[in-house]
Amino acid sequence: MRTFVIVVLVALIGSTAHTPATAGRAADVRRESFELLNQGVAAYRRGEFAEAVRVLERAQAIALNSFSANYYLGLALLGDRRPAPAIESLLVAIDLEPRHLQALAALGDAYLSLGDLSEARAAFTRALKLGSSYAPAMDGLARGLEAAGDDTRAIEQYRSAIAANAGYAPPYTHLGDLLLRRGRIEEAVTLLEEAVAIRPDFGEGLNRLAAAYGRLGLVDEALVTARRAIEVEPSNADHRVRLGELELEGGLTASAARSFAAALELRADSVSALIGLAEIARRSGDWDRAFAQLDLASALDPLDSRQSTVLNERRQRYLVEREALTSVASRIAAGAATPADLERSAEIHAMRGEWNEAADLRRQAAGNNAMDERLAWYLLRASRPREALAIYERLALDSAESRHEVNRGVAHVALGAETAAEVAFRKALEEDPARAVAWLYLGNVYLRAERRPEAVRAYREFLNLDPQGEAAERVRRILRQIAPDQVPHPIAPAQAAGAPG
Repeated sequence: MRTFVIVVLVALIGSTAHTPATAGRAADVRRESFELLNQGVAAYRRGEFAEAVRVLERAQAIALNSFSANYYLGLALLGDRRPAPAIESLLVAIDLEPRHLQALAALGDAYLSLGDLSEARAAFTRALKLGSSYAPAMDGLARGLEAAGDDTRAIEQYRSAIAANAGYAPPYTHLGDLLLRRGRIEEAVTLLEEAVAIRPDFGEGLNRLAAAYGRLGLVDEALVTARRAIEVEPSNADHRVRLGELELEGGLTASAARSFAAALELRADSVSALIGLAEIARRSGDWDRAFAQLDLASALDPLDSRQSTVLNERRQRYLVEREALTSVASRIAAGAATPADLERSAEIHAMRGEWNEAADLRRQAAGNNAMDERLAWYLLRASRPREALAIYERLALDSAESRHEVNRGVAHVALGAETAAEVAFRKALEEDPARAVAWLYLGNVYLRAERRPEAVRAYREFLNLDPQGEAAERVRRILRQIAPDQVPHPIAPAQAAGAPG
């Protein structure tokens, strides 16, 4: 018995002798894990997702059962567009804390990114069973419905998410984006502006609002808003892409190229940035470079089905365009081009924004004295309004169609002849009082002449005839500035369907 006691005591003494050193090492490990977790979370919040993943993977390897390490690693992987490993980390986190609403919503987001709508719905529904008014889960369900093509139910679900938490910005943005896609511009812009008002540093909301302003032709507002998105989230490549797309649409090709290049510095796998650079190359006629950019994008892994479709369609369009231009150029050089060849070449140049080339080719096809509406349009876009006016005047003399008077008025405006433009627009309305665009242009003439009451009346007539779309939203914005009490409420699309155009 005594021998046994002595052995036990010796063993206990030996064990106790090593405790301080062991405890010290454990404390060092915990401290390292804690420091790595803090660094990773900070990188995640800065939008530096790849760096966050690198650091958080180290933290998670040290503390396998740490909820925070697994949860933030999942978020960082999701931000880095790696939904499959994000799901693995989030599932571990949820096993550790099964009632964590944010983790369940993030899991739903990850499944949505993979296109697994069933699992996404299950994750969001599970979160709502724990918190029936949890807006992020309601928003997630709405996005799932939208992805499934059920816009009607998605709209209802987005509105439910907004009602559940009016201070949560994402559903405003997602609903605004859906309505923008469906052409409900007034509602879309209002929602997107509300999202940014609720959360001024919400990069996604600013990005989508910039796109909406671009649709409305509000170029300055669009560019300012896109730059604001970059300011609040400088590590997000999508905002640089948005700025580049807006710059390219506005003809700022050099600036657009810099924006797309900056996006690729942040994310070398940005398909949209590569497409943007391909489009710049295409517009300059550098086909080799255009296809090289598309090849780089196509080689990225993984590509979702939408991206693959966009790339394939663009590649096919570029191939057809290159072949058409090359073959027409060779026939023109040989003096064998037909009018149809010239017209097709003119169309391609017009699609590229090369209006002078388009006008010259169209004129060759139609003949110098031809009364060709498309030629006149190309001439207007090429800032050659006097030549366009000559065509429109001959067309107006030969036909009583009101559109010729409208076009004649547009040419007069381009020449600065506002009085002549007013006469043309009024004549168009005498021929067709329901010609909405004539009321719009007439309102613009009155506004520039500071004839405010007449401008208000013309704009209201336009909105009565054409209450939906980008032009209608621009007019409402003008009316809010010059006559706030004269802004008619927008008519729902179903009600407006029978309105004359």
